[in-house]
Amino acid sequence: IASIHPHLHVTLRPEVKLIGNIHGNELSTGEILLRFLEHLLANPDRDKRVDEILNNSRVHFLVSMNPDGTEISARESCSSKVGRNNSNKVDLNRNFPDAFFCNQAHIEPETLAVLDWTDSMHFLLSASFHTGAMVVSYGYENWLGASSATMPKYVPTDYDAELRYFAKIYSMNHVTMSMAS
Repeated sequence: IASIHPHLHVTLRPEVKLIGNIHGNELSTGEILLRFLEHLLANPDRDKRVDEILNNSRVHFLVSMNPDGTEISARESCSSKVGRNNSNKVDLNRNFPDAFFCNQAHIEPETLAVLDWTDSMHFLLSASFHTGAMVVSYGYENWLGASSATMPKYVPTDYDAELRYFAKIYSMNHVTMSMAS
């Protein structure tokens, strides 16, 4: 039924959101998502893992949240901060509302589009891809008693075990991260 009505949510079929190029100078994140999408489309009925994904979830791709920055970076230099921000010089990764701190910044059109998209779907899992650091992080890293939005504290959630599981699986499948203790 999902293939007949692609915009129809199917009960018990989780919606998954994947976002690349939030920072325009992180060009490989969009490429990773394009390659993953290409792999999914080329391998149904040939790869058991692909079949599992396609038959049991709906994966939504936003290959580039920051096309302006991506274009600038591709023209200028992928190895610098050129293109990190959008054409309005805003870091889209820091442009989202915060649960505990008032973000006074004007919400950019790209951010608003992602917020509207998120409100329109019931995503069970969301991931945004970045480059440069070997880290897997997940939400709920700020808290009501913090003195600033960057004051880290471990705050477990009802889904903490699942989030830790996903982070561990990701890190164990990364060549360098898997060697770290």
